[in-house]
Amino acid sequence: MRGRGIVTTVSDKSVDRAPDLLKRNFVAGAPNRVWVA
Repeated sequence: MRGRGIVTTVSDKSVDRAPDLLKRNFVAGAPNRVWVA
């Protein structure tokens, strides 16, 4: 029997998150025209 996996992320609700610099504005200019970098 395997043991539990290692937990690498600790969610701390008291810490401020990084600002959303993109403002979540993901709009395609035309159908089937989405660029990914």
